[in-house]
Amino acid sequence: VLFRSQHHVVAELLEHTVVQRAAWRKDADSARAAELAAIYTRLYDALIEHLDAEEQHVMPLVEACITHKEWAKIGKAAQRGTPLKDGPRMLGMLAYDGDPDVILTMLGAVPAPMRRVVVRIGRRAYAKHAARVYGTPTP
Repeated sequence: VLFRSQHHVVAELLEHTVVQRAAWRKDADSARAAELAAIYTRLYDALIEHLDAEEQHVMPLVEACITHKEWAKIGKAAQRGTPLKDGPRMLGMLAYDGDPDVILTMLGAVPAPMRRVVVRIGRRAYAKHAARVYGTPTP
């Protein structure tokens, strides 16, 4: 029930971003921009709440039920679904709030000397995105 209600909130906020962003693109009105930023902030908060709950309640089940090989296959499928140009920003978003050790583990296929560089590039991409959306590189 908790996850369903969180999914509903996230879906609703995503719909609001689509509508508000389309309206803002027409006239770049500052009031619309502020509302869009507020929606993104609420979306961010909802996602953090949801992901924290998943980490607490779901990930222990995943660890008990899914092998590392199966988990890697899921991760590769998620990567295939992400456009290459969005990869650094997405990694930066994850690194912003994520556990640094978990992020480095996610990058297991990247040669060890490059992992920190890749994370740094991701953080910069996210900071640039956050500055555009929130007016600050650290929302």
